[in-house]
Amino acid sequence: MSDEQIHFSDLQLATIDAIVSLFESNSPARYDAVAHSASDAGGLSYGKHQAALVGGQLYKLIKLYCDTPGAKYADNFRTYLPAMQAGDRTLDNDTALIALLKKAATDPVMQDVQDRYFRDNYMRPALQEVQSCGFVNALSCAVVYDSFIQGSWSHGANIKGRTVAKVGAPSAANEKDWILAYLATRRAWLVSRGADLARSVYRIDALTALVNAGTWDLALPVPVAMTNYVFTLSAWDLNAHLFSDPVFRIDPDHFGVVKARMAIAAEGRDRHVQSLMAALGLVDPVKGVDGRFGVNSANAFKAFQLSCGAPQTGVVDQDAYLLLCDAYRRRVDPPKGAGTDALRELPPSKHPDVDRPLAGASAVTGAGAVAALAGATALPSTSASTPPATTQAPPPTALTATPAPPPAPPAEAVKDATKPAASSPATAPTQAPVAATPAQQTSPATPAPAPSKAPAASAKTQAPPAPAKSESTTTAASTAVPPAAPEWLSLGREVLPWVAIALLVLTAVLILTGRRRAY
Repeated sequence: MSDEQIHFSDLQLATIDAIVSLFESNSPARYDAVAHSASDAGGLSYGKHQAALVGGQLYKLIKLYCDTPGAKYADNFRTYLPAMQAGDRTLDNDTALIALLKKAATDPVMQDVQDRYFRDNYMRPALQEVQSCGFVNALSCAVVYDSFIQGSWSHGANIKGRTVAKVGAPSAANEKDWILAYLATRRAWLVSRGADLARSVYRIDALTALVNAGTWDLALPVPVAMTNYVFTLSAWDLNAHLFSDPVFRIDPDHFGVVKARMAIAAEGRDRHVQSLMAALGLVDPVKGVDGRFGVNSANAFKAFQLSCGAPQTGVVDQDAYLLLCDAYRRRVDPPKGAGTDALRELPPSKHPDVDRPLAGASAVTGAGAVAALAGATALPSTSASTPPATTQAPPPTALTATPAPPPAPPAEAVKDATKPAASSPATAPTQAPVAATPAQQTSPATPAPAPSKAPAASAKTQAPPAPAKSESTTTAASTAVPPAAPEWLSLGREVLPWVAIALLVLTAVLILTGRRRAY
């Protein structure tokens, strides 16, 4: 089958593959999954789609791995190939083999082999069948592919033939009704088989729920109903190369909702939100990024919402996600220039919808205020050849009608590690700047060398003001040195305290003398 015949996008095919992986191994791509049950007719099974021992799938997969150049554990597996080819069920409980299978899953060669094996032996035949039926929806392809993986489409149980006998041949005209009838027929057959097959009806129920919800194009996020919980399959559960922006990935309109719950399995979308929060210093970058958005994550997000003047719900919906993305961009790629006028001229966002107005939010503070709330410090510049100059930021301009807080000690602007050093010194762009660490501060006696094209400002003079948009926003301090105070004024400041003390003493003496005369 040529690639031109495949009318599904790479993202849709990856989503289909991830859904089936969830059914097989409770994860979108768990290469080390091993299952073995005495009641399972397939015997020992391995990989993200569970290649079974009985039937030869496991042998073919491991043989392909051993024949692939660079396979790290090829020699260890070769001694097992004869028993695998024979379908020896004693391998079901071979602890050494099970440990080897799990270890080999860490080898990138094994991961690539699994992807190629399941694509060539299952996905491509499933796509051919989908096209021969005239199906055009990605969900129909997922139903067929899942049947090819479990082995009940047109071989063995021949669920396709059973469905044709009930409702007729499949076609583009009756695609949705036919798929629904096929799922009902397949479910009834699995229940009739008992044991492990009867327990696998959850995959039929999950696909049926997607059909009833009308999720025919499999637009992310996709809620996949597992046993006793729902896994929200999102863009962050798939490979980053599928997206033009590996961080934000999809339109925020399709982000969905992340809220505190007792998550059984780690989800990519939860981990993505926690990663953004960790970058802002709101959660621990190790313990707080586990893919399970629970009560602790929700409380930390409430603190973030409080710092932004947004309702403290602890729920990351579309608007809250946009707010988080905006703060993250300010943190990793702060606006250039002095003063808070730069906050009104953010650089183009990495996603076209990040700069839209936010519902329920008042003044949007920068990442510095968020980091200050969490006790974080500004990151040092990644440029070693061009140290940033120490500058003093001009007084901030109020973003709203409320008075702006007094300026705090300046902090060095955080620069994106992927971009070259800026050609002009950057100042703290937020209303509540974060104090720089001692390693970041430059001694007043030895000012840091300035970048090219812009002289560095000393610790005793203020940085030149940023160009103002209008007279109402012009607040930059003048760089002119004030005139020296007259000599008599300095002398007066030294004498006046002593004159005041003398007057107080004289007043006390007069009071005491007056009382004595009264007596």
